[in-house]
Amino acid sequence: MQRSQVLLLGLVAGLVAVGGVGAVLCVGTYLFFGALGETQHDLSRPELESVARLRLPPSAANVRSRREGFQDDLVHLRFNMDPGEEALLAGSTCHLGPEADGPPQLFAIEEPWWDAAAVPRHRSCQREGAGFTQVVAVNTANGSRWAVYVVLAER
Repeated sequence: MQRSQVLLLGLVAGLVAVGGVGAVLCVGTYLFFGALGETQHDLSRPELESVARLRLPPSAANVRSRREGFQDDLVHLRFNMDPGEEALLAGSTCHLGPEADGPPQLFAIEEPWWDAAAVPRHRSCQREGAGFTQVVAVNTANGSRWAVYVVLAER
C-alpha cells in the first residue's frame, strides 16, 4: 500500500470512531434531557396554580391538567366552574371577550378530557406576560356550569 492510501484509511477509520462516539453522546443527551422533559398529568392544585399562573375559583371541579416541557412549560388545564365566579377567574387571568359561535382556537392535545374542539359556543381572552402567553376559553353552552380551558406557553 502506498503512503497516501494508508493515510486515507487512517482518516476514514478516525472519522468512523469519532462519529460513533458522537452518536453515543447524542443518544445519551437525548435520553437524559428527554427524561427531564417528561409529561406530567393532574398536578396538585398549588403546583397547577403556580405553573398556569392563575387562581382556581372555589367552585373549580373536575380539574385536569397536563404539563410538558424541559425549560419552557406548555400547560393545558381544564375544569368546571360556576359562571357566577367569572370575576374571580378574570382577576387572575384576563377578561373574557364576547360570546362567539364554534370552538375556541386552542393548541390541541390528545387527552380524553381535552374536548375543546367540540365546544359549540365560547368566550375567550389572551394574556401576555413576562415570558409567557396564556389563553383562556370558556364553554358557555351550559349556562349553569362552565367548562374552562387554559393553555399557558412559556417562551
